[in-house]
Amino acid sequence: MAAGAYVIGFHGGGAREYMLPEFSTLMDDPDLVALASAVANAAALWDQSSEAFSEQRRAARRFVESHYGRDLFEQRVQNAFSQIMPVAGQTRSVRVRHYSSLGHQVYRRKAKTAIRRLKAAWNAPRSRQAQP
Repeated sequence: MAAGAYVIGFHGGGAREYMLPEFSTLMDDPDLVALASAVANAAALWDQSSEAFSEQRRAARRFVESHYGRDLFEQRVQNAFSQIMPVAGQTRSVRVRHYSSLGHQVYRRKAKTAIRRLKAAWNAPRSRQAQP
């Protein structure tokens, strides 16, 4: 929806909050026949009026941006932490890094180690092969 796509799917309990009928199709049960029917209905809507369908997609994007955008998320996180920090006794800032940002560093370290070992093996004096 944030990418401007019309979404058809099962709510899974939480999607009811943002998958509104004005711009998406929400399925109550994981029923594949109903899902196929919903896809066919969305395709028919596109065929009838691609502009109306596109407006629904734009409305979905606006809704997601206004309710779940990055700036709003940052503001909510800062507000939450400003309430938690005094109670927790935290007196200084802490930098929290996402686990995926560490993956590149780990990969790089492993690659350097592997290259170093390959160079050492290549430069090591060759031992004579055992004679039969």
